[in-house]
Amino acid sequence: MAEPDKRPATLGRAVRFKSCDEQMYRFNAPEAGMKVILIVLMLLIPAWCYADGNELLKRCGSLVSYTDSESSDISLSGEMMFCAGFMQGITNMNLLYQLVLKSDAQFCLPEWGISNSYAARIVVKHLRDYPEELHRNEFVLAIWALNVAFPCKKGG
Repeated sequence: MAEPDKRPATLGRAVRFKSCDEQMYRFNAPEAGMKVILIVLMLLIPAWCYADGNELLKRCGSLVSYTDSESSDISLSGEMMFCAGFMQGITNMNLLYQLVLKSDAQFCLPEWGISNSYAARIVVKHLRDYPEELHRNEFVLAIWALNVAFPCKKGG
């Protein structure tokens, strides 16, 4: 009887050994190096994307100022659109928790909802009222502001 072939069988870029006691994958060095670089970059992205209350106050402050004025100056439109999208994302996420996932919502908006600019106004006021908290994450601060403005009724 012939002995089983001990040579590795190729599966894509990985090499898999045929014997049961050697079930492992071996990757070539350049591919492993690319994976390490990718993992390091993925770990650094949150640091690059982190924005605190100061950044949120600047961005949403420009949206509130624009909606209060009669100016047609849209020089800060990128910041305003970021804030409007951020408010839309937070309120939609909360609605998902409240209606679809049936879990506790972080805040309870009126059934007719609120506009993104009104949500931004609430957040900006809250950030100005608590400047000592501006070092915190923008998402946490926005949720906190909307929770204070629209608390959910307990037990009902």
